[in-house]
Amino acid sequence: MVDADPEAIRADIEKLLEAKITQLGDRIRDLVDGTITLPGIDLGSVERIWPIVVNSEGLFLTPVLWSYLRDQTPALTNLDQPRVQPLTLFDLEDVERFFGLGAAGNSLIEILRSKTTLRGESASLRAGTTMRAQLSRLGRFPTSTTQPNAPFRG
Repeated sequence: MVDADPEAIRADIEKLLEAKITQLGDRIRDLVDGTITLPGIDLGSVERIWPIVVNSEGLFLTPVLWSYLRDQTPALTNLDQPRVQPLTLFDLEDVERFFGLGAAGNSLIEILRSKTTLRGESASLRAGTTMRAQLSRLGRFPTSTTQPNAPFRG
């Protein structure tokens, strides 16, 4: 999204986020209504579904982007279903941190819950750009500029 042309920006958002969010909502609906199943998963015992979209582009998550997704597209309303929690947007580095924190013994559900306290908007907005700062604050986990086993110093 380097081009400042509004139509180009909309096209990028549609390609990078809107289509993925809509597809995720459709698949969640298919799971809940039994159209598709996950082997070994009894969906009747699942209390909450945590939708996550991973984007390799490292989008800058801003209130304007969330407002656009909420007010100008049907994407987020597609996730407005029983048991479905607020959307989480990750870039690839966020995914590494998220699962690294899980491997270190942190509860992934608690991490998701703490970042989605604002209805329909990622609490990562409070942290700046992406989940990176929030995930790093939760424990000792390296950033891309530190050594692999070094504690985070942010």
